[in-house]
Amino acid sequence: MTFHLQWTERGLQEFQTALDFIAADDPVNAQLVRDRTFRTISNLRAFSLGLPAPHGTQKIHVPKTSYFLVFRRDKKDAITICGFVHASRDWDRIDWESI
Repeated sequence: MTFHLQWTERGLQEFQTALDFIAADDPVNAQLVRDRTFRTISNLRAFSLGLPAPHGTQKIHVPKTSYFLVFRRDKKDAITICGFVHASRDWDRIDWESI
């Protein structure tokens, strides 16, 4: 089965901003977060994972990090990463309309 992964501009920006922030303090940890995120994305491909989130999105915790991936499963073989959200963030204050 072919797997199509897309990132929204916002999702990619949030991901890169988080990695840059972590890398400023600990580059090795930033690499671990990156690797764990891609492993989680790989698992999304293989399994129907995710919890409901606002505006038709789903979320999944990236193991051993403080982050969630927010995504849409557009088709069985297409996933769009819409956001990369720190667990401490107030989910009620996220602008879901722009995700």
